Amino acid sequence: MARQNSAAAIERAAVRLFAKYGFVGTSIRDLASEVGVSTANIYNHTASKEEMLWKIISRTMGDLLVNAARAEGVSTCPVAQLEAFVSAHVTYHATHRGEARIGNTQWRHLSDERMQVVHGQRDQYTHALEAIIERGFAQSYFKQPQGKFATLSLIAMGLGVSQWYRSSGSHDTTDIAAIYVGFAFDMLHLDAAFHDENCPDPGHTQIAASTASSAV
Repeated sequence: MARQNSAAAIERAAVRLFAKYGFVGTSIRDLASEVGVSTANIYNHTASKEEMLWKIISRTMGDLLVNAARAEGVSTCPVAQLEAFVSAHVTYHATHRGEARIGNTQWRHLSDERMQVVHGQRDQYTHALEAIIERGFAQSYFKQPQGKFATLSLIAMGLGVSQWYRSSGSHDTTDIAAIYVGFAFDMLHLDAAFHDENCPDPGHTQIAASTASSAV
């Protein structure tokens, strides 16, 4: 019972219910019933339903921003950074489907002040990917000049994985992430041969060679 009464158990229940029924369609009574406690017990762990929504969205955006920072730090090569960003983006949305749905659709129920914070975090995340793409274009690895539109498309594609991914499917998250990295390279018109000749990171994968071997 102690575990069920924990804030973590309540938050997991909130993710399930908010994702399925929405913030408005979920009551504190629903949340208490889902966890198996009284409504008073819920208020021992959160000040309000909106506070619980804020915790979920704030944690989700924090996780995504950490992933973005890791992608930028993985290599000096923008191709490697893009690979890491897209892979982490897709994997996160496949494995945090409820949080993705909540973050994308329920943020409007936050207070104005909190909505502004979320808007800032979303912009920061998007700009991190756009900066990677712009560096890749500036260094002639990517031939697609429409970096902003490519950024928005890749963000949306990764988010879409949360709508259809099932762990029981024929592809695991590693497979799916690799496929989407390939989509990103194609969208940005990666010059694989140029990359392999000029990549500043000797430890990064030789894209042209790996692409050729995978096509055999």
